[in-house]
Amino acid sequence: MKKRILATSLALMCAFTLLAAPARAFAPPENDSGISVQSETVRWYYRMNNGVLEMRLWSITYQKWLTEWVVCPEQP
Repeated sequence: MKKRILATSLALMCAFTLLAAPARAFAPPENDSGISVQSETVRWYYRMNNGVLEMRLWSITYQKWLTEWVVCPEQP
């Protein structure tokens, strides 16, 4: 019984500690102007062109192509 009470109280203390953590600790870092720094989101698109697999990088953030179509490297 004592072990159960000890385990429950320890779990509650851990839960309260995690919930009491300031939201700022989980926020992205900000520079001096107060603007938060975030990374660009990109996605690779693939196509088969005359039997050759090609890929091209698309910026989801800026809605534009970042590369031209390039041949995919050979897979071992």
